[in-house]
Amino acid sequence: MGLGLGLNLSAGYVPIWEPSELSTLLHWYRVGVGQTSDADGVTAWNDQKGSNNLTGTGGAANQPVLSSGAVVFNASDDHLAYDSALTLGKFSFYLRVEHSSPGDFFTTQVDSGGTDFIKMQTNSQARIKISNRFDYNLATSLSNDTKYTVGYERASDGTVKVFVNSEEATLASGDGNEAISNLTNFVELGRPAQGLTVYEIVILNDALDATNRALLFEYLSSK
Repeated sequence: MGLGLGLNLSAGYVPIWEPSELSTLLHWYRVGVGQTSDADGVTAWNDQKGSNNLTGTGGAANQPVLSSGAVVFNASDDHLAYDSALTLGKFSFYLRVEHSSPGDFFTTQVDSGGTDFIKMQTNSQARIKISNRFDYNLATSLSNDTKYTVGYERASDGTVKVFVNSEEATLASGDGNEAISNLTNFVELGRPAQGLTVYEIVILNDALDATNRALLFEYLSSK
């Protein structure tokens, strides 16, 4: 009798898709998982795929805070540093976030040529710079204090694309192509992000196909 019940439950079980099913997954920072903090704020957000943890130091003026498992950057110097810089040619960088006002959000990275970044410039425009800067107009403007998912991708041919809430943004400036030989040098999350809440981050070492991109958007939309 017990065996039959167990079989019925198994037959009705539908597995939940997670980013761990992506073969190109490099790093995964999960909401409410692998996080530690002290009186000054977040001290660690540990990578749930690899070992490239995010670390917070420097006191209250430099450390974001935790709120129900999300990481909140509420001052202009708040940041978390990667244990090792992310030097990527092909990549996908996806975040589940919300912001209280537009501005310099997301990841700042510095290399020998100056400052590169990925960020949400305004509620209607995203921006990415890896040697050259590209601006992208969003298909739908964002609202303050509302969760959304944003993804930045660079394919093997150097094509750079931005997706927000499953919609591809339109290139507004630049040619949208940066050779993968020009590697990223991601070193920290935040700074000068202010009024930014980050729920989850998924980083891969290639661009996504349409099927896996849809699965990732569906997964992140639940966070």
